[in-house]
Amino acid sequence: MRESITHLIRWLLSAVGIRSINSQFLFSYILIFLCALISVITIYLSLGVNSNSIDVAGRQRMLSQRLAKEAMLVAQQAESREVMEKTINLFESSHKALFEGDEAQNILPVKDALILEQLKLVEQLWSGYKQVITQYAASPDNAGLAAIQKQSVQVLKEMNKAVGMMATAANDSVALQQTIAFVMTSIILLLVVLGRVFGMTVLMKEIDQLRTHLGEVSKCDFSKPIDCLDSQNEIGLAYTAYNNMLQQVGQMIKGVCQVADKVSEATSRATETLNSTDQGVTQQQQEITQVATAINEITVTVQEVARNTSQAAESASQADQEARTGQTIVNHTRSGIQSMAQQVEEAASTINILESDTQQVGQVLEVITSIAEQTNLLALNAAIEAARAGDQGRGFAVVADEVRTLAQRTQESTGKIRDIIERLQSQATASVKAIGKSREIAHQSVEQTEEAGVALEKIVGMVTTIRDMSTQIATAIEQQSQVTAEVDRSIVSIAEVAENTRQAARQTVNSNAQISEEIEQLNRVMSQFHTTRAGLDL
Repeated sequence: MRESITHLIRWLLSAVGIRSINSQFLFSYILIFLCALISVITIYLSLGVNSNSIDVAGRQRMLSQRLAKEAMLVAQQAESREVMEKTINLFESSHKALFEGDEAQNILPVKDALILEQLKLVEQLWSGYKQVITQYAASPDNAGLAAIQKQSVQVLKEMNKAVGMMATAANDSVALQQTIAFVMTSIILLLVVLGRVFGMTVLMKEIDQLRTHLGEVSKCDFSKPIDCLDSQNEIGLAYTAYNNMLQQVGQMIKGVCQVADKVSEATSRATETLNSTDQGVTQQQQEITQVATAINEITVTVQEVARNTSQAAESASQADQEARTGQTIVNHTRSGIQSMAQQVEEAASTINILESDTQQVGQVLEVITSIAEQTNLLALNAAIEAARAGDQGRGFAVVADEVRTLAQRTQESTGKIRDIIERLQSQATASVKAIGKSREIAHQSVEQTEEAGVALEKIVGMVTTIRDMSTQIATAIEQQSQVTAEVDRSIVSIAEVAENTRQAARQTVNSNAQISEEIEQLNRVMSQFHTTRAGLDL
């Protein structure tokens, strides 16, 4: 009931444009002030006939009777005429004061029309009465005395009537004054009671409701908006601001949760990518180990070829010496040539093995190059995911950039190894051709040993050629040995780079795990907030 009356009062005030609480209280204060002002003005206006006026009017009756007495004394020469004149002047000045008022005597002018009319009648009677008094004082006679007695009664009667009317008006004025004062006081009390019961009580209830909801907010509960019935006053505006705050906080929490989910998804994808990178790097290390083993085998083979080539050179020198000793040692020369042919066959076999091994090394390098390209692509994808993660993926972006740098270094190293292997393959092919040619020459030498005498000079020249070629082969083999040593060092460097890449990838995985833990902590903190459906239900 109280709230219904309150809402009705507020609706009426809003209908006339008084919406804010401040203006409503100001309006009530103005009403109280106007009621008090009306009371004062009414009381002031009701004083048109006051007690002083009634006293003066009552005195007029006494003066009219005293004037008759003084006239008789003057006629008998018992009183001076001046006393009578003074009484006449006092009556007339008092009568004038009743019409016009006298501030010196605090006499207000009579404003009631009936009283004024009665006073005018008294004034007319007074004029005749004063003339009779004056004539009688000048020449007393019985007729004049009778006239004085007659008019004195009339003046007294009408003056009594005027005094009665003034008294009645004064009583009516007092009654009206009391009524107005009672009504205005009742209105003031009513306004005070209405302000207390239907104003302050409801206002304090609304403030207490706001305080209760703010207490819920302090407990991280943003899910309880306040129903606002009137959004045009201060409390309604506060309710609206409170509801807007709940909505904005809900939207903010929703945005934070969405960002946390996106970062969590990004770190999960980055972790998967880094795990793939770690597996690729591990496989790369295994293949690099195989390449290193193959390079060591190539080194041993090259050293064996170098030894065989040295032996072939020594045999060629001996053949040259024996050919120069003459025909007598042609048979020995043939045996030496046969031995040399056998060694050349072995050298050819060794060179073929070397060529095959270099081809295998080339295949291994293709695998390493493919792994390096995959690593580079994985690092690029990781950098893109880190960029999406923003500031939280900055550390991950640095690690991804380091992985991409290591992959590029791996590609450059494998390129260098490929160039070296290609040169080694070219030199092995040349060696195979040279050995094949030497083998043909050896067979020809065996076939022509029976004609050693005729072809001795040719044999010497061929042996010299073989010796020179053996020297070249030895030089080439030495160069190949140096190349294989360089390849071995490069493989070791690649292995170190791969290990650094693997460690960097694992460090990045650890960083992602730490980021995931921080995001989980953030989600646990955000889950403590309860917001409205306009924001997000947590």
